[in-house]
Amino acid sequence: MKYRQDPDLDFLKQCTSRELDILVKVLLFNKDGQPRSIVQLPNHPLYKEHAPNHAAYWEVVAGEIQRYGSNPLAALARAGRGKHYLKILDNVCSRLTVHYLPDASVEVMERTLCLTLFTRALQHIPSEDLQVICYAFDFTPADMSNKGILQVLVDTIRLDDHAECLLRMIVANGAAMHASGISYSKVAAKKYHTVLALFEKPLAMELEGASSLSMTGAAHWIIIPSVLQLTFLRAIKGLNSSR
Repeated sequence: MKYRQDPDLDFLKQCTSRELDILVKVLLFNKDGQPRSIVQLPNHPLYKEHAPNHAAYWEVVAGEIQRYGSNPLAALARAGRGKHYLKILDNVCSRLTVHYLPDASVEVMERTLCLTLFTRALQHIPSEDLQVICYAFDFTPADMSNKGILQVLVDTIRLDDHAECLLRMIVANGAAMHASGISYSKVAAKKYHTVLALFEKPLAMELEGASSLSMTGAAHWIIIPSVLQLTFLRAIKGLNSSR
């Protein structure tokens, strides 16, 4: 789990232990709450000494993500080091059939990934529940339909960083629940609890096939939900730095 210097993961050193907590739990536990047998993090000396002060071993956490995003044989050829995050994110987008423009930045790729997953999940939300989304994002579309809400939402997140953070949190929550049974409801404002719960099952449907077990490639059942936690963490750190 040696960390390869990575400009797209270095922002984790700015995160607090509280902010890193769900990401670490996704790495450590499966959806039944049982420890993942293949995870190396609990055996690392820094983890043993400092847990649950995750900020003290953020590089170990980042190294785990790089390792799980890599083919195990390729990682061995790199002296135990995994892939850089850009390659991992590209692989996740490919696995989930998410398309983005060539040479897009990590930020654009993550935004496209989250918006695509949200859009797909939105198609499964019944019309009687659409008002929950409007309340959470604080808008009232002229067309109260899935398509009408999406049109307003796309414009909203383009102009409002808070709205984009919420969208990413909804997707990250669905992924964390699907992978590890962990909800953001303990850290999110009460106003958002209903919309988080509303999207859990539709997002699980989107992630189920893409995160199946593979013994030769990346550990998608860990890396996909982990990447989706990172998309949210990057958004909130960007929001904080702009204040």
